[in-house]
Amino acid sequence: MKKKYWKVITTAVAISMVTTSVLPSFTNAEVSSKHVAQESKVESNEDKLFTKEQQRDLKKVKEKAAGMGKDGKNTYASSSADKSITSLMVHRKSSGDATTGIAYTPSPTGNNPYEGGELTASFKVPLTGIVVNRLISGNGPEHRRNWEQGNHGARLTYSFPEGVDARQMVQTINWEKSNQSPSADFKVRILGVNTLVWNLHWGIKWNRDTITFNPAKPHEFSIMITGKKKSEVSKAEWNSFDPISTAAALTAVGDIPFADKMADMTGSASGALYFDISKYKGNTDDLTKNNELTAGRLFPSKSRNAEYTYHFLDDNALTAGTSGKGDISKSVVKAGHEYDNPSKSTAIPTWDSYLSIWDQEQVYNTNKSESDLAEGEKFALPGKSIFNRNLQVNGGEDFNTFNKDRFNRVINYFTHKDITKGNTGEVSHVDVSHTPNRVGEGETEVTYKGKVSYVNGDVRQLISNNLTVKNAPSTEGTITPDTFTIGDSNITGKYTGDVKRLRLYINGVSVAWGGNLQDGVFTFYAANQKITMNDKVTMNAYDADDNLLKENVPVNLKEASATGSIDPAMYTPGDSNITGTYKGDVVKAKLYVNGNYVSAGGDFSNGVFTYYAGGKIHAGDKAYLIAMDKTGKELERKDIKINASATSGSLNPSAYNVGESLIRGSYTGSVAKMRLLVNGKLISWGGDFSNGSFSYYVKAGTIKAGDNVTLEAYDQNDQKLDSKRVQVKGQATSGSIDSSTYQIGDTTIKGTFSGDITVAKVYINGVAQAWGGDFGGGGFSYYIGKNKIKAGDNVTIEGYSKDSKLLDTKKVTILN
Repeated sequence: MKKKYWKVITTAVAISMVTTSVLPSFTNAEVSSKHVAQESKVESNEDKLFTKEQQRDLKKVKEKAAGMGKDGKNTYASSSADKSITSLMVHRKSSGDATTGIAYTPSPTGNNPYEGGELTASFKVPLTGIVVNRLISGNGPEHRRNWEQGNHGARLTYSFPEGVDARQMVQTINWEKSNQSPSADFKVRILGVNTLVWNLHWGIKWNRDTITFNPAKPHEFSIMITGKKKSEVSKAEWNSFDPISTAAALTAVGDIPFADKMADMTGSASGALYFDISKYKGNTDDLTKNNELTAGRLFPSKSRNAEYTYHFLDDNALTAGTSGKGDISKSVVKAGHEYDNPSKSTAIPTWDSYLSIWDQEQVYNTNKSESDLAEGEKFALPGKSIFNRNLQVNGGEDFNTFNKDRFNRVINYFTHKDITKGNTGEVSHVDVSHTPNRVGEGETEVTYKGKVSYVNGDVRQLISNNLTVKNAPSTEGTITPDTFTIGDSNITGKYTGDVKRLRLYINGVSVAWGGNLQDGVFTFYAANQKITMNDKVTMNAYDADDNLLKENVPVNLKEASATGSIDPAMYTPGDSNITGTYKGDVVKAKLYVNGNYVSAGGDFSNGVFTYYAGGKIHAGDKAYLIAMDKTGKELERKDIKINASATSGSLNPSAYNVGESLIRGSYTGSVAKMRLLVNGKLISWGGDFSNGSFSYYVKAGTIKAGDNVTLEAYDQNDQKLDSKRVQVKGQATSGSIDSSTYQIGDTTIKGTFSGDITVAKVYINGVAQAWGGDFGGGGFSYYIGKNKIKAGDNVTIEGYSKDSKLLDTKKVTILN
């Protein structure tokens, strides 16, 4: 039977059910004719849904519809919609009252119009709905089930300006407030019947479980707007949606044959998302540390206007995919429909440039740890952020005499160009000022503010900057550090004037304050700083009030000459490590045995060392260690005393085949016993030794293919002499198909086999069939299916081991 469609409006809402005294809940994915008939007798109480007049008119409409027939033409253009998702579908109308809005309310505590406010993205969309009648009549239960379970809606994809981080924007959404905004209102009419008209209001919500992101476009996110389920709201809220009217409309439409010709439902859906911009972590194209420029602010735009585009993905764009049959929240977007029905928002003013104070004369831009913000302008003023800088005026200078524009700088966020002078691109002129204009002694907070005027008449306020100014002190002084030797405890030097305190910098980072200053000489403790020749070390000098007197005075470095010695203890062959003591700058050693280099390494700590020998030294060998410093320079070489009375020996095990009872091999020296380890676990002690050959008993099943097997050799005093890994070889697999026959008309090939065959593949006239077969007890059967093999066919069967190794091929005998 062909499916019937009915034009209705749905609003990305989930529709829930009327009170159970009128209609029951349904959870089955399909509604059978028997079920519908039973429900119509027991549960569809027309007196509760329709007036007597409506019942009479509805009966007439059904009779009229039953005699209409079907002309084969679908009145709804979106015939490509996937009807397996739901019987209630939505389609965006090309005409009607549509709006896409954007609004921004700055934070009342912010110091600029872009600071930490609330961004609102609203929409209103005209819609036409489609109700899928799968039966000639009695479709009401399915429609009401989808309504009460919220199984209809649409997906909205939001696209912000490039650079905006959509993931972070989603994290700022005020969901409680946003889900108070969506609504859906529409009118259902049975055409030509004045009594069969219903005005419906359905509750809808933003469905957070459906949010997706596009890795290729990080400025976009997508979310479904679906209906409120009856099971998830209070009775009072549910009743506010007038469930009786909805149940009546869906029941009526579900009972009318060819309802797409006789019913109409139109209306609109609206809603808004509220973004708390104070929680925004910043743009993906923000080059500042911790996204300082864009975090907590309305995002910038090249056009200086904040706006967005959303795409309304309706029934044309959605398909069930693997999980969406009967559940629209799990539907997916059809390829090629990701950007259907675009709607661009209105625009609100935002920024494209920012104020970043900076010394135009490049005297005080001593902060080298930050990234350069503008092309060709290196470094920055000291300070905790780009909006809060510090200025310690040098001795002999006065902030009040500086050019008033000396620290002005405005940068375009997108081009990274300095636009302070204006008259460039779309910029007409830039105005920056600071207050107060004069500063006194001590610290003074100076605030810089400004605006950018554009050739089209736009004006944008700049984010203010603070400059903490310390004007030049009346004190003065100098410091002259001595050359520092790497490894010394103190930096020393001379000072003059009013120097009372020193500050140490390593690689531009302040690491310590202090110093002992007396009679023109200073010492500064630095043993804990671990200074190396690769470091850049400078010092600042301050007076008693911490006024800066001298800045970035370099400390020259020199390498200390390394010394050291090593004293190895007597070594007993078979021991794992050489041990001993050392002095000085020894950090590693090299081992030589009988004049040959063996290895480099060792663990040197607190005057004691260990060096892994790994059985490389035997009785009668000559060995020595070379002690080295961290640069590899030789400090001393010392012979190793070897215990001559120590026993020695070695073993050479042969390869072991899995399943054998003995490991065999050869040995030399004083080997008296061995122990067996499998995968690092001790198994047993033992072994028989005679005339340089040995055997070692292995219990069945102890060693399997792939195991890590080791034998260790010991003398009669349990002194370890040698350790060798045993090569393990797995048993070879084999097998054969001894007989195979097929009786014309049967569904299986049967036969006998031997060996390790576990699976088979059959070929009919050279065409491969599926893997299969049941092998056991020397017999096998292979399901081939009825009538696949005919008399005269060339049929072969291949037998394989469990690791897919081909073991045998046989021709199948065909019996008539």
